[in-house]
Amino acid sequence: MLESLLLKLHMLLVVEYETEKAFGKTKEKWEKEVSELSADEQVDILENNGNEVHSEYEDGGRWSNYQTTVYRFWHNSEFVYFQVSKEVPATEMQDGGDFGDPEIIQVYPKEVTTTIYVSTPPDETEKKPKGGRK
Repeated sequence: MLESLLLKLHMLLVVEYETEKAFGKTKEKWEKEVSELSADEQVDILENNGNEVHSEYEDGGRWSNYQTTVYRFWHNSEFVYFQVSKEVPATEMQDGGDFGDPEIIQVYPKEVTTTIYVSTPPDETEKKPKGGRK
């Protein structure tokens, strides 16, 4: 799924910004070009073309932290989601540091219900059962 999405996005970018490079390529040449993209180039394509739907930031330590972002795309008549996890510099002094390659995986939305406990009693509207008569 990721490969076909990257192929479409890469082709659109080339056609839009480097038109002269778009003509005369076979599908096989496009696929080869996309297969040779680095992990960072793949992440750039996803970040610049997807809709960010979720983001988490985790402190990692003195030199780096961890950022996880989920992007949504409309692909093959359905929404698909890809998660990008990468190590990011802890401060601007670490910019350009030697961090590991980002990880891209397909993920799926799952609704989770959470119960929280508060110190104030619920008001009358919250006490009524849903669907009950007045």
